[in-house]
Amino acid sequence: MTMLLNPRGLLTASLILAANPVYSQTPRTTAARPNNRVAVQVFVTIADDQISRRPVSGLTLGFIRSANDTALAVTDRSGEASIFLTPGQYRLVSVVPVEWKGLRYSWNAAVVVREDMQAVDLGSSQATISRVAAVVAVSDGETAPRYAAPPPPAETNDIPRVPSIDKSHSSGFFIGAGLESNALASTNGGPADGGAGGALMLGYGFDRRWALYADASDATMTSADGSGTYSLTNVDLGARVHFRTGPNVVVPFLQFGLAGRAVSTYVNGSNVTGTGGGVTFGGGLNVHLAPSVALSGVLSWAVGNFDDFRVDNWSVGNYSVDVMTARLHLGIVWFPQ
Repeated sequence: MTMLLNPRGLLTASLILAANPVYSQTPRTTAARPNNRVAVQVFVTIADDQISRRPVSGLTLGFIRSANDTALAVTDRSGEASIFLTPGQYRLVSVVPVEWKGLRYSWNAAVVVREDMQAVDLGSSQATISRVAAVVAVSDGETAPRYAAPPPPAETNDIPRVPSIDKSHSSGFFIGAGLESNALASTNGGPADGGAGGALMLGYGFDRRWALYADASDATMTSADGSGTYSLTNVDLGARVHFRTGPNVVVPFLQFGLAGRAVSTYVNGSNVTGTGGGVTFGGGLNVHLAPSVALSGVLSWAVGNFDDFRVDNWSVGNYSVDVMTARLHLGIVWFPQ
């Protein structure tokens, strides 16, 4: 939570203005600051049949831009709160309700902060009003103020979130495709074979952070010793951990899981294959062009062995070869909502 305005400073300012309180009947125009922040003014008043306009002082207001980006301001004696905000869409809420003459007033309104905006006027007509079961009179029919510490983020209370400002998604089903550069080498040393191909991916995000994924790729490899080419297939099943999803365009992630690999080629008219399993690990970045569409780059490795060799489906011995594969994937991923 970001505190952009010091409540103690507001109380000090309100004492300076106490001798000549300002009761503005017409909202004033705000002005932009050189650092791209806008000076936003809010006037909070309540009224009934006897009093046409009563300023609400000491009210904590929350300007919510996302679950992790909330600024607070407190109204002074004239019912005015001032704060500098970055232009954008906010949800303006009263952190605690105001109780007056047996009624409880609270506010929840959408506000677009821009350079040419007018001051925001929150009155009785914009408030949600309910009756108070028990009222303890203090003066002028007003109940004792009930102040509270700022609430925790929106996931654990009723303060509304503003999902429309999210810049990236990672939950729900997602699908991706791209091109790959592959390398394969024996763990006992020696030069690595190289090649290129393509890959498809399908996954499901349980929340903004955790997701399961499965991908399959196929590449045409060239032997480092110049003996020819062969096909390399990778199939992975694992988990991804996304970071900074929501208000950020660039979302890094880590992934790990199980890997299955196969090589195949033709030798003297016979199909020669080798298969085996292992584990895979890696990481990458999703750079979002839109909340649901991102360019994706992944670098991953798999270690394990090839332990099933066949010639035209006939087994050719009980032995294994330890190998490591590396894959650089560049593509696009889609998170339909």
